[in-house]
Amino acid sequence: EKLSKWCFRLAVAAFVPAVGIVTGFAGLILSILGLYLGRKYPERFGGLWKLRASVALCVLSLVLSFFELDAFFRFKSRQAEQARYEITMMRLYEVAEIMEDHASRTGAYPSGKNAEEVGMVVIREGVTFFPAIDGWGRPLRLHSEPWDYSLGADAPPKDTGKTFPELKAQSPMPVFPFVGLYPGTVIEP
Repeated sequence: EKLSKWCFRLAVAAFVPAVGIVTGFAGLILSILGLYLGRKYPERFGGLWKLRASVALCVLSLVLSFFELDAFFRFKSRQAEQARYEITMMRLYEVAEIMEDHASRTGAYPSGKNAEEVGMVVIREGVTFFPAIDGWGRPLRLHSEPWDYSLGADAPPKDTGKTFPELKAQSPMPVFPFVGLYPGTVIEP
């Protein structure tokens, strides 16, 4: 009778979120042991209905706990993906700001075929941090010439429907070796 009371208490405690899984497993094991001993020694171990109810409650609490854990980890995964997306957006705009600052100081954008090359150029000139990777650790897409640059990032790995903007130079300069007029401009006599 004492064992069945303790098993029932553990089964009820299994619904407490902080200790649910531990008490659920302990209650389930003790309840199954109590059922076995109750069938083998009915005169010493009574309260079989409490033990059966304890088994059912423990199983129910464990199933609910696993659903709760699944929902929690899915939520955390979505939250982490959102944070990585926001980090990538911040880094894109930070790199664009560094590029524009460099152009305003020197009169030209730093040259490079990728973010790593451009980062080495601007770090040599005094920039302390150049974020060349996105929130997932992949390199940013950056192609820069002295007169223009193009900056972007690959789409998020998980298909969320979100994309990143393709950033261009705010005020492209004429191409140095040439006259440098852009399409659509009219040469006035």
